[in-house]
Amino acid sequence: MRRSVFLGAVVVFSGAVASVGCGKQEAPAAGAPAPAPETTPKPGAAAPEQVSYDPSKPEIKIDWATFSSALPPNDPFVPDWKSKNGKVAEVSGVMGSVSANPQTGREAFMLRADTGKGAIGCELMALPDWRQAGPGRRLKVVGVLDVKDHGQRGIDIRLNHATIVSVSGEKTIPEFTAEQIGKEYAADRAGFDKKWKAEDKFYYVTGTLTMAEEYPLTGGGVAHKMRVSAGPVDLYCHLLNGRGVEADRPKPGDKVVLLVECQGYSQGFEAVSMNGLYAGKAP
Repeated sequence: MRRSVFLGAVVVFSGAVASVGCGKQEAPAAGAPAPAPETTPKPGAAAPEQVSYDPSKPEIKIDWATFSSALPPNDPFVPDWKSKNGKVAEVSGVMGSVSANPQTGREAFMLRADTGKGAIGCELMALPDWRQAGPGRRLKVVGVLDVKDHGQRGIDIRLNHATIVSVSGEKTIPEFTAEQIGKEYAADRAGFDKKWKAEDKFYYVTGTLTMAEEYPLTGGGVAHKMRVSAGPVDLYCHLLNGRGVEADRPKPGDKVVLLVECQGYSQGFEAVSMNGLYAGKAP
């Protein structure tokens, strides 16, 4: 898995999830509290953290035309943004790269302006439905403004404790069975990586789980790995959303849905290596 710094403290993999079926998730009715997707735990699952504000009543709405997530110290808007630190803000845009904060274990993503000019990092409090929310889809997000003052380096702005209020737009991420990928690898091993291995190119993959492992991480926490049967070859999947795995933990023999990008065939794992998200058990 490639790694980089995401607004100070997150491990990045570029990603997204398409689910079974297309369509639009309706926004909540005006004036009604907006429940975050997947906040009701399944039997036996750990209760997810709850947001401490009403997502239907944001204090601020971010306007992409005047917003920048990073400002130099002499920018005239710096005092205004510093005064808004801790306020509840709403913003709409298109989901970009997905990541996870190793310190909190929460999923994070970049939300981009529809025009492509402007972006803000969002760290999720509530667990989303990754078969609906994913890179390329349009989201309305509500969260708590975190304005960091870096002195002579200026300020940066992000949303913490965020929840996805609504999801819309067509799903563009292709869906495959694990067996389809395994057959393509077996049919053309030399050309497989050229077709499948690409950064920021994500797939929904459904397959039967044969192994689920956890590895301790330096500094606490665990890394989740899953092996999925793909006929001629297995898929070895490195998952960054441990919260989602623990809330709906699958067992070998279960059919699962993954939102992943392909890293190509791995000699070490003797499988096709995938990085991404656990989207849940297949319906």
